[in-house]
Amino acid sequence: CVCYLDIETTTSMGFPKVENAGMYPLVSVAVMKRNGEYEFFYAGNDEKQMFIDLVDYLKKNNLTVMVGWNSINFDLPHLIKRAEKLGLHDEALYFKMMSQIDMYEEYKNVVKGLSQYSLKAVSIHEKLERIKNMDKMIDDMTYEELKSYNLYDVEILKIELGNKIKAMQGSELEDVVISKVLEDVL
Repeated sequence: CVCYLDIETTTSMGFPKVENAGMYPLVSVAVMKRNGEYEFFYAGNDEKQMFIDLVDYLKKNNLTVMVGWNSINFDLPHLIKRAEKLGLHDEALYFKMMSQIDMYEEYKNVVKGLSQYSLKAVSIHEKLERIKNMDKMIDDMTYEELKSYNLYDVEILKIELGNKIKAMQGSELEDVVISKVLEDVL
């Protein structure tokens, strides 16, 4: 089944780069299922337990296809490398085995000519109701601010951009995702 997933990492060491994946502790993970139900995982003082709870949730709900924004170049490497660094090899393997759909790459292939393809830039370009703003660094956010910020990414992928894709292609985002996964597998 399809899920929309977004991670947030600590910003105490600056903005994390993919070549340093695994060095930055994860602070939170937001997951939204196809039916719109979501789950928010917060590391608090136990990042390792957050990883275990996250993968247990994904397995329990048979969530094997991850949709994200720049997930192949950011979220996925950080999830895998950080899990390995924490000694959570089964969890790292689960992420490696998930099918991936990176809406960032898909969007860039369809919409040409933007100077940036951040979620904020795309939100402005698409004239979406909400624009992603980061007024504070991740480490300075309260729990509620972090939850809202983290969930925004999965909501915009599932609902806002999902509706745009439906209008452009005449089909539900999940149908496009599933056909893409099948195309990659076959």
